[in-house]
Amino acid sequence: MLSGDKLIGVLSVQSPRKNAFGSDDERLLSAFAKLSALAIAQVRADARMRDYVAEIQAVSEVARVATKLQLAPTIEAAVAAFQRITTSDSTALYLWDESRQRLQASALVYEPRFYPENYRQNVFGRELVLGEGMVGWAALHREPALIDDVAKDPRPTQVAGVSLESKAAIVIPLVADDRLLGVIRAVKMGAGTYTPDHYRLAKTLADQAVLTIAATRAFERAEKLALTDELTGLYNTRHFHARLDEETSRAVRHARSVVLLLLDADGLKLVNDQFGHLEGDRLLRHLATLLRRQARTSDVIARVGGDEFGIIQPETGVAGGLIAGDRIGSALRDEPFTTVGGEKPPTCVSIGVSGVPEHARTSADLYRLADAALYESKRAGKDRTTVATPVTPA
Repeated sequence: MLSGDKLIGVLSVQSPRKNAFGSDDERLLSAFAKLSALAIAQVRADARMRDYVAEIQAVSEVARVATKLQLAPTIEAAVAAFQRITTSDSTALYLWDESRQRLQASALVYEPRFYPENYRQNVFGRELVLGEGMVGWAALHREPALIDDVAKDPRPTQVAGVSLESKAAIVIPLVADDRLLGVIRAVKMGAGTYTPDHYRLAKTLADQAVLTIAATRAFERAEKLALTDELTGLYNTRHFHARLDEETSRAVRHARSVVLLLLDADGLKLVNDQFGHLEGDRLLRHLATLLRRQARTSDVIARVGGDEFGIIQPETGVAGGLIAGDRIGSALRDEPFTTVGGEKPPTCVSIGVSGVPEHARTSADLYRLADAALYESKRAGKDRTTVATPVTPA
């Protein structure tokens, strides 16, 4: 593209007629060249302005949602803004679970035409350790990276069913006050398709995400003090049912899945009767510890009754809930409850599982069907997981 001055020069050389006052052709061509140069400058300025406005809008949208001080919507807004502003094909945000030393996907936006049907399930179903893949690398080294060709870089690892060929990636750790909060990563089809501006915008949005996630988590920590069960430290039943309403509505609205597990501590009455209520309390705390170890970062775990616990698993199908239930039962068998005196009274868990969309479309039905499946486990001999019977709509 010629600048205005160069364009004037070219057009002047091509002008055949001159006189003492300058030909009409030359004056017209000179004016045209100047207007062209102004138009080109304006287009470039408009493009920069559009980028600037888009950047401000993206940051403002994340900040607006963050004012509600709810972690899940804040993360979803951050990922959606990141996807849009970097023109990516897949963007995910992983949260760091300090107690379990794992990174777990908490939000994902992607172009379905570029990915297999089970892509979402594969992303959410895979936890990462520090150093694993480009996400784990960013978390371990706490450094951002722009990867022009993921197939030629040693850091990325393959998601099941998705090739690494011909893709670029951006990965940025989310760190606040030297504390790792998580990692955000984006992928785009075509090697070298991210520009320096994309990378700059990505880091700007990541900074905003750090602030909002840190603030939201601080608020949730304070709020959790009023929403937890005093004995086990798990969520209490009031918060559990509020989250069940929220997750069920989200799953139905966005055609996603959510699973509910209800667990009963079989053997609590025996422990209370033979060893006293202090040992019964220790049994409940033992179960709560096992549930935390087996749960994902995105799971909601609560004590919903005297000896009953509930687990909400977003973005999980019924098959995944059944696996989780069996894993919890195995964990209790591998690490049985032991009294202060060294006795190991017979204890186990009966579990019922129900899910959206397989069984229900409301939280009330989801809970009712999981509860029915729980009691079916107890009737069948306890120490097992039972999936609810699907209900045929009237």
